[in-house]
Amino acid sequence: MAARSYKIPEPPAGYEVDEENSTFFEIKYKLSNTMPKNYASLFDLTGYYLNSDSEVKGPVTYTVSSARRNIFPEREDCDAVLALAQLMQLRDVYNQGWVPDWNDNIEKFAICNECNEIKPITTVCHNKILTFQTPEIRAVFMDNFMGYLCIAKRLL
Repeated sequence: MAARSYKIPEPPAGYEVDEENSTFFEIKYKLSNTMPKNYASLFDLTGYYLNSDSEVKGPVTYTVSSARRNIFPEREDCDAVLALAQLMQLRDVYNQGWVPDWNDNIEKFAICNECNEIKPITTVCHNKILTFQTPEIRAVFMDNFMGYLCIAKRLL
């Protein structure tokens, strides 16, 4: 009588067979130790990008290369990055040359995403990308650009 051969089923993505804990009757899986250690070890990227006219393009799938480091997983990521770039330009105009010194132990007035809400905060040493010299400047900025802030919220 010929011996039967059995094929072990493919493990779910990100898992491998746990040979130490598996038996003939029960196959167990464990997280794979082959998670990427750097960006270059990814293979395919699927997502969205901003073209040179600041238009969101995608979805696309590309093989990782140095020319394809601008692929975002979700369309909303592209929208948020674009809004944040605009907000940073506007921030610099509103700050009129003032740049926060994060070592001076002086209060600064920032905008952050707290519990998924755009909120004004006062900080001394917590670096925030949208930081202003006075609470008044921050308030006007928030009033004028709440639409952009809502789009960029996931990055604040």
